[in-house]
Amino acid sequence: MRKRILIYATVLVVIGVAIALRLIPWESLYTTSPQAYRRYQAQAAKKFKPKITEDATPDFARIDHTSGRIFLFTHHHAAYYAIKKAQLEGRLPWRGNILINFDSHDDANVPWQVPNPEDRDRATAFLKDPSLSLQAKLKRLRAFVHDDLNITAWVLPLIEDGSLSAYYYVLPHRWPLTLATSRSGVVNLKRWMAGEFVVLGPKPPRIAKGFQLDVVRAETLPSAQALAGKSVMVTFDMDYFSNADNLPMEEDYEPRLPTADQIRAEMATVVASLKARRLQPPAILICESPGFTPLKQIPLIRDTLLADLKQAGF
Repeated sequence: MRKRILIYATVLVVIGVAIALRLIPWESLYTTSPQAYRRYQAQAAKKFKPKITEDATPDFARIDHTSGRIFLFTHHHAAYYAIKKAQLEGRLPWRGNILINFDSHDDANVPWQVPNPEDRDRATAFLKDPSLSLQAKLKRLRAFVHDDLNITAWVLPLIEDGSLSAYYYVLPHRWPLTLATSRSGVVNLKRWMAGEFVVLGPKPPRIAKGFQLDVVRAETLPSAQALAGKSVMVTFDMDYFSNADNLPMEEDYEPRLPTADQIRAEMATVVASLKARRLQPPAILICESPGFTPLKQIPLIRDTLLADLKQAGF
């Protein structure tokens, strides 16, 4: 009898674990756990050569909107700083923008440093404080990005505060769309918006009704007619063009990386898609993502992308 009970109990535990693995998005747990994220950073620091950090501090000085609309920086969460700086300077609307992100990762997870919507509200209340000068706000903005955001989690605050009315994550052609269903903050958010059980932090995010959120290909982005008259920002993570497995780079990934010709072909498709939609983005944000983008391919991707964008009229 005891043996039978033990067998039944074991079966129930196995079923329970299987259900948990299906229902709970582990990407969300990973980004909402400080301990898990610090373990990842410690492991990454040992693997990456040279050592890679996520410190966006050097990027802040590179983001100057008086020099044009194309900005180059190292880490992708600096894009949040660029967008908020543009809003504070009156160069970008506070609400209703569209963001198109070409990336190996959608960066739409919950920032574990500020896991609740209320935490994010309090941390960014200074942006609308009329008693603060622009320089004081920018100083606090730099501290918020440095202390509370990370490369996996900088899009959600823009969704919640109304800066975005739509977010399109563009998946590289070399990966099947099914990849996005296994490790994707966008998919988790869509599941939650559809009423499914998804753990997205201690409290669920605040997303406006009618918000447009999707995983797409470059050629299946909304049409020129649908985007006409909209404020559409475009951001590129260079790992979109060269990342083997949606994971941090390691030496043994080298044989599986795209060739230079494959990178150029993907880039031509992307730029042609943007040109066909007759976009005039107020900001084009490009990040290197060392550790995910192979260091030896960063110059090729950077220089070719800038040249292709210029030739296309951006």
